[in-house]
Amino acid sequence: MSIDFGYSFGHGLRLQIPELSPFRLTPCFEGFLYPHSSPEGVYLDVLARCLETLRENQRDVIDSCRIFCTDPVTNWELEPEFTVEIVKKKLRGENPVKIMLLELSRTKLPWVLNELDSDDNCFLDLLFGVEGTRRRGKELQLSFRDQAFCLVELARDENLLTRAWQGWSPLT
Repeated sequence: MSIDFGYSFGHGLRLQIPELSPFRLTPCFEGFLYPHSSPEGVYLDVLARCLETLRENQRDVIDSCRIFCTDPVTNWELEPEFTVEIVKKKLRGENPVKIMLLELSRTKLPWVLNELDSDDNCFLDLLFGVEGTRRRGKELQLSFRDQAFCLVELARDENLLTRAWQGWSPLT
C-alpha cells in the first residue's frame, strides 16, 4: 500500500478540490479486510493503539517533524511552523474535523475561503456529518479510540469519498 507523504500533512486540503477524507477506506478495501476484520474491529483497535503510541511519544514525533521544516522535498517551506502546530493538535487528540477546517482556512483558493465565510458553509455539514463521533466531539479533546473512530467515519463517508480532485487516481 502506497502512502503519499504530503497527504499525511494536509497537502490534500490544498488541492483545487480539497481532499476531505483523511484516507480512503473504500468498500473495496473493507472487502479486502473481511472476514478477518471490519473497520470497527481489529482495524479500529490497531489504529487506536497507533494513535496512543504516537501520543505517548509526541516529543519524538514533533522533533522528527521539525526536520522536515527545512527539507524542500516535503513542501513545508511555505508554512512549516503551522504544519508543526497541526501535528501537535493531532497528537493532542483534537477533533480531526476541526483540524481540517483550520487547515482549509489557510488555503489560497478564493472559492474555498468564500465558502468558509458563508452562512451556509458546506464544509461544516460535509465534515461534521449528521451524527457520530465527529459531531459529538466538536469541542472536546478525543480519546485515541474516539479519534480513531472519527477518522474511520470520515474515511468511510461516501459523501466525502465521492468528492475528489479530477487528477486523483489510485495507485495499483
